[in-house]
Amino acid sequence: MSELSSLFKGLADHSRLRVFYLLCLHDELCVCYLVEALALPQSSVSRHLGKLKHCGLVTAERRGKWVYYQLPDNEAVISLKQLVLAQADECNHSDARRLRALCGNEEHPCH
Repeated sequence: MSELSSLFKGLADHSRLRVFYLLCLHDELCVCYLVEALALPQSSVSRHLGKLKHCGLVTAERRGKWVYYQLPDNEAVISLKQLVLAQADECNHSDARRLRALCGNEEHPCH
């Protein structure tokens, strides 16, 4: 039960929930995309990602100077992903629209 408690603590913050939602929509994302899509400072996004990672809600992989985040492939996270996607609100949809615009930009620094 402590693992489940940790997962819910990780999503208890609205900004972390927004980060998790965007990761639900994409296989992986670089911090730079999340910063722009969420319109939050890089330090805040990195702090939230660190907490999500600590709770087991994201994994990270460094490639050169960029770090890419993904959702782990386990039953608990898959269930949370389905719940979060089903309950998305207008704020989440706005974040997703900004992210889609960024993902289409081949000149983005981390491409």
